[in-house]
Amino acid sequence: MRLTNKISSVALFGIFLTAYYVALNYPRASAAYPKLLTTVGMALCVGLFAQSFLGTSKENAFTIAKRDLINLLISIGLMALYASTIPVLGYVTSTSAYMMAQMWVLNRKSKIGVLLLITVVVNVILYVSFGILLNVWLPKGMFI
Repeated sequence: MRLTNKISSVALFGIFLTAYYVALNYPRASAAYPKLLTTVGMALCVGLFAQSFLGTSKENAFTIAKRDLINLLISIGLMALYASTIPVLGYVTSTSAYMMAQMWVLNRKSKIGVLLLITVVVNVILYVSFGILLNVWLPKGMFI
């Protein structure tokens, strides 16, 4: 576990450092929050790296069931697909498809009608909140 913590902390530190340098190119007002988050992330990585040498925590074995691992991998794939389809299909269509698929993966016993109702309600609330109240238009694509 100590080796895993060392590798993870170094890899995550690199990701946070890269994100911090990307945030340097943002306008001053927009860069404050990403800089804060990446700085906190880097500090936590340094703490994890130091803890891996000290060995002060009691380490427990971690196992994951095969079904849960499959669900995790499917969820990661769905997120990547969702992010890549927003520019093409638009926010509403991509989000609707993603929400339905993700809710089904997490709870396969759910009825399609319930999933559809939740998807429609959440999308309407988000679209109205951003589009009308905040005047921030969400990406439009082929369909909506």
